[in-house]
Amino acid sequence: MGDQCTSSTTQGQRTSSPRSTDLVTKQEWEANAKSCYICGKEFTLARRRHHCRGCGKAACDKCCPRPSLTDQNRLCVRCK
Repeated sequence: MGDQCTSSTTQGQRTSSPRSTDLVTKQEWEANAKSCYICGKEFTLARRRHHCRGCGKAACDKCCPRPSLTDQNRLCVRCK
């Protein structure tokens, strides 16, 4: 199945940092994820779910950090 991002846009996964035209749309985001796909920690009120704009998978704040001022897209540690 492959949790790694690849450079193609098939299955919403990439290896390199995606350009703004390569971002996954909100309709392609993983729905109803119960835990982070990278570290496996369960989402709670304190550990919120964030969607990577590169692959669309749900991840926690540690694995999908807030974007910097220069990059406005939230990317998980695997897509960076």
